[in-house]
Amino acid sequence: FNLQSRVRRYTFWSFMMLRSVLLSCCLFSLAAAKYWKPYSGFHCPPTKKVWQKRAAMIPLGDARDTFLPAIVSMPPARQSPQAELAIVVIHGAPRETELYYHSIRVYLALQKKKWDTVLIAPGFADKPCSAEQWMNKTSENQTNQTAAIFGSISEPWWMFGARADRNTTGKGVSTFSALDSVVRWVPQEYPNVKRIVVFGFSAGGQLLARWAIMSPEGEGGKTSDGLPLRIIVGSSSSFAYLSRERPVPNCTLDDNTTSGHKCNAFEVPASHCHSDFDSYPFGLGHLDSASAKTRVAELGRERQDKRLLSDVSEYLSQTLDVDDSENLTEALTDRYLSKDVRYMFGRGDTKSCTVGVCYGYCAPMTQGSNRLQRGLNFMDYLRSEFPGYEPRYGFFYSRPLG
Repeated sequence: FNLQSRVRRYTFWSFMMLRSVLLSCCLFSLAAAKYWKPYSGFHCPPTKKVWQKRAAMIPLGDARDTFLPAIVSMPPARQSPQAELAIVVIHGAPRETELYYHSIRVYLALQKKKWDTVLIAPGFADKPCSAEQWMNKTSENQTNQTAAIFGSISEPWWMFGARADRNTTGKGVSTFSALDSVVRWVPQEYPNVKRIVVFGFSAGGQLLARWAIMSPEGEGGKTSDGLPLRIIVGSSSSFAYLSRERPVPNCTLDDNTTSGHKCNAFEVPASHCHSDFDSYPFGLGHLDSASAKTRVAELGRERQDKRLLSDVSEYLSQTLDVDDSENLTEALTDRYLSKDVRYMFGRGDTKSCTVGVCYGYCAPMTQGSNRLQRGLNFMDYLRSEFPGYEPRYGFFYSRPLG
C-alpha cells in the first residue's frame, strides 16, 4: 500500500511539474514574441527610451552630411574609465539593431563585464532617418545630417560591401567604408579602449567575412590606430573564395552534415555556372578596375549585382595600389591571412540551401549545400590552399536557421 501511494504521489507531482514547465515555456514564448516583434528591423528613433538615451551618430569618413546610427552601452560623455574592450556587433538581414544590442548587453551583464566593455551596435538603415529623429530631440541649430540608407529591407547588397543609395546623402559610402569608420571612431571617442572585437551573425557574418578580406583595418592583427582587432564571423551562409578552386562534388552533397565533416580535395569547377562561379561576392573575380568595367558592361540591365562590382572595385582602388587581377588577388590574400579572424558555425545549421535558408543558386552551391557544410569546406579550403595556415573556428548549438 505504501509503495502504491508513493507511486501515485510521484506520478501526480511529476505531472504537475511537467505541466508547469510547459505552461512556463508557452508563456515565455508568447511574451518573447510580443516583446521582440516591435524591435525587429531598423527603427528611427530606437523604440525604447533607455536605447534612445544611448543613441549615437558615427561620422562616415568625409561625408559630413551623413552618419551611421548606432546604439552604445556607454555614451562617450559618460564612459567608464575601466572599459578597455570595445565590441562592435553587426545585425542580421532584418537589420534588427536593437535585438542584437540587447542580447549582447544581457550577456555582458550576466558575465559582470558591462562596465569593462563598450558595446556598439551600428545599424545599416533601410529608411530615412535624420539626426534629430535618431537622437530623439530637436535643436535650434538643426543640421542636415541624415543616416546613410543601404537599400530596402529586401535588398542584400549591403552585406557584400555595396554603397549607400546614391539618391540620398553620403555620396555612396560603402558598408566596408562604414565599418572602417566605426573602427576608427572607437579610439577617438573611447580613448581607454585597448582592443576591439567586431562580431557579426548570419548576414552580419557575411559582411564581415568579406570585410576581413577587403579592408586594410586589421592587417597584422591591428587597426590603423594600432589597436588589436579581432573579427568574428558567425554563421555566414557563403564566403568569398581567394582562388578559383572549389570543393569537389563529393564535398557538397546535400546530406546530413556533422561538425566532423571534412573536404580534402578542391578543383576548378568544369563549365559551371556559365563560368561565373568565381565572380564577387562568391570569389574575387572581376574586382580589378578593368575586369569590373568589362563585366558591368556585359551584365544586363536587370542584373543588380553589376552595381556591387563597381562599388567594391572602387573601394579597393582607394585602399590598394595594385589594380591588375593577379596582383590584386595576391594583395587581398596577404591582407586576409595577416588578420585575426575567427569563425563560428552552428552544429544544427544543416538545413538545405535549396529550401531558402541560404543562397541556393549556382555560384554559392559550389561551396556546399548547407551553412555548416559551407563553413567547414571553407576552413579545409584555407588549409589546402595555404599550407601552414590554420583557420580558427568553433561551434555553437543551434536549430537549423529558417
